[in-house]
Amino acid sequence: MMAGLRLCGRPGGGIGTSIPKIIGQLAVLVAAGTVAWWRTPSLGDMRIPVLAYIGVIVTMTLLAIGLPSVLWLAALGAVLFLASDALLSAELFKWREDAPERAWSDYAVWVLYYLAQALIVLAFLDRPESVTPAG
Repeated sequence: MMAGLRLCGRPGGGIGTSIPKIIGQLAVLVAAGTVAWWRTPSLGDMRIPVLAYIGVIVTMTLLAIGLPSVLWLAALGAVLFLASDALLSAELFKWREDAPERAWSDYAVWVLYYLAQALIVLAFLDRPESVTPAG
């Protein structure tokens, strides 16, 4: 995590460093806010932990989008990870056991999750020296 924060502090990384990144970050905020608003009434005692987790994962996604452009796979991976968790939260807190969405959502959660992890790893395996975190 510290390496990621160091990368975001470099030129070309961080929150709001270019118009396309700002647009992507705003889209994430709107989507996450909508999901949080939709989920909140059904969270019960899990309201505070779930909303805190949403805050953490949204922050991770915003910072990933702000990474230097050569790490676009990491940004895409973060967005897919967020989508996986949004689907999982619908399964856990919103949809009934017999909801028709469950026929495909279990598979989608895992496909999105593993693809997200693979993209994040691939982004950093062959990274240029210019985005290597300072030690």
